[in-house]
Amino acid sequence: MSVLGWFLAVCGIAGVVFAIMQMLKMKKMQTVPFKTPGEIAKAGTAAADAKGMISTEGQSHLPSEPLIAPMSGEPCLAYQITVERKWEKEEQTENGTKKNTGSDKFHTVYRGGKFELNDASGAVHVDVSKEPDADFAQSHSSTIKVGMTIPGMLDFGKLQMNTPQISRDSRTTAFVGTEKILKAGGTMYAMGALKGDTIGTPDGMLGKLVLSTKGRAVLLASTKRNMMLGYAIGGFLAIGGTGLGIFGPKPTGGSGCSNLVAAASCKGKITAKNGSDITWNVPAKGKYRVTLTQPAVKRPIDTVLTINDATGHQVAMNDDDGSGSHNSVVEQEFEPGTYTVNVRDFSRRTISGGFSYALDIVQTDAPAPGAAAGLPVAAIGARPAICQKAFDCCVAFGSSAESCDVLRKTAPETSCEAILGNFRKNAKHRGKAAVAACR
Repeated sequence: MSVLGWFLAVCGIAGVVFAIMQMLKMKKMQTVPFKTPGEIAKAGTAAADAKGMISTEGQSHLPSEPLIAPMSGEPCLAYQITVERKWEKEEQTENGTKKNTGSDKFHTVYRGGKFELNDASGAVHVDVSKEPDADFAQSHSSTIKVGMTIPGMLDFGKLQMNTPQISRDSRTTAFVGTEKILKAGGTMYAMGALKGDTIGTPDGMLGKLVLSTKGRAVLLASTKRNMMLGYAIGGFLAIGGTGLGIFGPKPTGGSGCSNLVAAASCKGKITAKNGSDITWNVPAKGKYRVTLTQPAVKRPIDTVLTINDATGHQVAMNDDDGSGSHNSVVEQEFEPGTYTVNVRDFSRRTISGGFSYALDIVQTDAPAPGAAAGLPVAAIGARPAICQKAFDCCVAFGSSAESCDVLRKTAPETSCEAILGNFRKNAKHRGKAAVAACR
């Protein structure tokens, strides 16, 4: 199961949702009555459809007392203000110190009022007190870089504001202020709800007043293009990402090891303070050496290895193998059954990106093929079918064929049956391929 695949699928679904929104916008533009400002002024609310929707196009004009954008000082119909904080912080990883950067918006403002659209035959008012779907133009952007000290006041053009309270877990590197305005003085298309002599925001959670300085024809064409791109790209990512999510490679994060059978090896990462639990199936009684190894990194894990049986009883534990390497080793005899192997850091530390480890399980008293089951050499080729099924299921779970081979070559039939039953309980969490192989 691929995390990347599911991420792409989610992005694809978001693209399809965007396409649907564009389709609804396009259909609304095509079906809502289009009247000139003069026709609307003359007919009043009768010019709108049954839902009170209307669209028009005319020359936009500043009101007698226009809004003044606070950063640029420009008169406008509406403005948007955004101030964000840029930051950086250092995180400790197993390979050394890593610098992360990011930004947080801490101040956003929108303001708009009423203005007039007219043509030669009349005028209609437009209310933008609620933020519309419109063409806003950037009118100001400035950056205040931060050194050793953070200023008490921030100046973005003509706007001055107090510095916000700063998070202590990161260092502020800059503040960025951006202003966008809705300009007047040209042709503008408007589509919204007509109330009296004013076009405003339609009712409903998803209702938006649509404004465009590009005109109705250009806006309709661009909306159609966006819809087609959203469906094409979103559909491709949704279908491809879902396929990759189901059938793609398993993630390497988390434990990195899942269901192990008999002798096996795997690598993974520990991200939780209590470490990672790995299911280990022992098909036949034998002596095994389980080794938890540090990687060759700057800050390796201080290993602790614990093994519990199916009832949760601890049957083995080791903190370092005595060689001074901080690796852990357990070597003893294990009865057939299902065990939980826990690998963790001694101090239960967590680190950015997780601690890497390697787990290696070797059967130190491995019998000759057929001997563990008490079979004569001549009978090795006539193994129970359930052991072959357990082998197929084991491989479908992602274990290597070598580690699963004991099931079809030497394991007793009762062990194969017990292990196959355990696999079947967990197959649904491993995808359709595992379910089919274990059925």
